[in-house]
Amino acid sequence: EEANRERLDDPDWEFNDPQEQAIRHGSGPLHVMAGPGSGKTEVLICRTLKLLLVDEVQPRSILLTTFTEKAAQNLEERIADQLARLGFENAVDVNKIRTGTLHSLCKDIMQEYRYEDYSNVELLDGDAQQLFMYDHCDFISVLREAGDTEDWDSLSDAEIDEVWESFNPLRLPWHQGYPPNKWGATELAAEIFNRLSQYRTDTTELATSDDPAWRAAAEGLERYRDTLREYRRCDFARLLERFIDFIGSESGQRFIDGEPERERPPLEHILVDEYQDTNPLQQELYFELADRLDQPNVTVVGDDDQALYRFRGG
Repeated sequence: EEANRERLDDPDWEFNDPQEQAIRHGSGPLHVMAGPGSGKTEVLICRTLKLLLVDEVQPRSILLTTFTEKAAQNLEERIADQLARLGFENAVDVNKIRTGTLHSLCKDIMQEYRYEDYSNVELLDGDAQQLFMYDHCDFISVLREAGDTEDWDSLSDAEIDEVWESFNPLRLPWHQGYPPNKWGATELAAEIFNRLSQYRTDTTELATSDDPAWRAAAEGLERYRDTLREYRRCDFARLLERFIDFIGSESGQRFIDGEPERERPPLEHILVDEYQDTNPLQQELYFELADRLDQPNVTVVGDDDQALYRFRGG
């Protein structure tokens, strides 16, 4: 009480009624929308402190995500700073809170629970993904107008040479008069495959499209997914797809329900910063997790007017 009294006298730590309402929110979903500089992230931090210090939620039961590694580090540092200023720095181990980007958390959790489909897998960043695709993606040959219909179930002789033209609008205007070279086709294939995953496109349905370009993209993406597994590789978009599969697995159930005998508490709260930049694939992942919690304790904060990633589904 003394620590709280000192903090409440601090003019840098005051809250208006809507902010206090968000911080004090009990169980169930909470959606906070506010403009720039209005204290959204501070509310998220203070809500995390409330869960830890008032509700006595174990740090390992909290999943706290944001959009960049730098922002995630900033969240962790600000929580630690506030705990220290309140006098609780020795009461809570901040490092046990699952704080990070969604991709880093998914990778770490699947490795921690030894998910079989993510065992001994190398994660490819953007450049590494394109290098891998350059050597191992069949769809690139189609985009270069060099594909063979004997290799494709979805394309006829009359269609295969037209696929690259369908995706020409995705290329720079001065490159659109002729098929891309291999590097250009690699970049184009990566963009197409990433968007199909980020928009959570059903490739089975897409494979029945009247447009041969989309049929080829659907078949190409499925081949690419198989190739990644064959070589024990995974890129960022497919990492989230695997985590959604993980959620429905026995390993994922242990993560959500906890393992008391191994001092692993259950997952109880999901908190998301910068929610306006969440794409459909990420949203499905959050919803799948929430659907398996005893209470759908999901807190999201964001501002639609600050969306920076609409181009990839935000």
